[in-house]
Amino acid sequence: MYRNYFLILLTICISVIAQTLLKTGMKGIGRIDGLNLEVIIPLLLKIATNFYIIAGLSLYVVGTFFWLVLLSRLDLSFLYPFGALQYLLIFVISYFLLGEQIKLARIIGVLVILAGIFIISKFG
Repeated sequence: MYRNYFLILLTICISVIAQTLLKTGMKGIGRIDGLNLEVIIPLLLKIATNFYIIAGLSLYVVGTFFWLVLLSRLDLSFLYPFGALQYLLIFVISYFLLGEQIKLARIIGVLVILAGIFIISKFG
């Protein structure tokens, strides 16, 4: 069972790193305000050639492989709530690495999510 928990944690970490890379790549591209034909092609080219976005999407493929292994071993109703740990890690990375603001309501929300994960892991 510990191998499964390790794979869960690995999959979550891969997903969090992938999201962070995607956000970093999009910060480099800039805000997208509108989508029209004049914007879409150049935007797709920027996205397709951005190192951070390519790395993030590649990590998602790796993470999906490990997720599929977990799905073959565990009930989805047990496994899926652990994905919510991503919220906690993204929350921390967003604050410390990306400089995003954290409001009290978000902190309370993450604590409620963590309580749910604890209940499922102990009693589910």
